[in-house]
Amino acid sequence: MTAYAAFTNKKEAIEDTYAMHRKKAKVAFRNDPVLLKQLELTGSLPKAYIKWVETMKAFYSGSDLIGQLQA
Repeated sequence: MTAYAAFTNKKEAIEDTYAMHRKKAKVAFRNDPVLLKQLELTGSLPKAYIKWVETMKAFYSGSDLIGQLQA
């Protein structure tokens, strides 16, 4: 397996996991527009790799804070 194939496989796995988490969060927080914006759940997913990674970082950083607040 080439390095590019390994990268593509990992990226696809991450995309699938993030898509599932994103859908669940959109449903869970649908009545909180401020939180949706904070977690970057409004609009569509960016196609550019760097922006996509930044969007995921914002989502998972924000979800960590939510978990700490609920504990």
